[in-house]
Amino acid sequence: MKKDCEKKVFEWTNNGKAFRLEIHYKAELVHYSRLYGPCQVQHFIDKSIVLYDAEVAAYVDGVWVDSIGERSFWKVMDLPEHPGYQGIKGLRVGFPAMYGDAIQKLLDEAIAEGTPAEVAEFLAKEEAEEQARRNAETVEDCRKIIAAFEAQGVKPETRKEAKRIMVEFNNVNNEGGEGYVPYVYSREDYDWAVNELSRLEK
Repeated sequence: MKKDCEKKVFEWTNNGKAFRLEIHYKAELVHYSRLYGPCQVQHFIDKSIVLYDAEVAAYVDGVWVDSIGERSFWKVMDLPEHPGYQGIKGLRVGFPAMYGDAIQKLLDEAIAEGTPAEVAEFLAKEEAEEQARRNAETVEDCRKIIAAFEAQGVKPETRKEAKRIMVEFNNVNNEGGEGYVPYVYSREDYDWAVNELSRLEK
């Protein structure tokens, strides 16, 4: 392996051919302000976004073969159809599994080195806000499940039993066709909601 300017490079030979991966990654925080929309309903947008310049390019005998830019694909994985080989999702070039760890290390290093501190802080803040939003939605769902279960006339112990009750209701009231079927929660749903609510509200 060698470093080439801003790119990380990994080279190997296999079956008489020379293979080369070039890895480039750069993230930049950009702030922009502008008016958006038609004149009658324009909105002022003032926000920051992260722009990515990322690519993993594969060459065989010096000839470009394929490349990917989506950084969420930058994970080395096994290739079940080719035992003993691994690859990167979306990239049409595989490599002997013995190189997998070293290539994954290069991918991770490229992302870490190409991510300035301000970008890392911005992404961490975005992730924290998104997690808080998801948690709030889960709390609301848990409260609805708890209230619905406590208000139900029947209280099945399992989800399987709850499903059976709903099927029976549909068979009786809708003759097995399509129609309104009230959702039945089970004690399994209730217990999950109680535990999840307790965990999130700590």
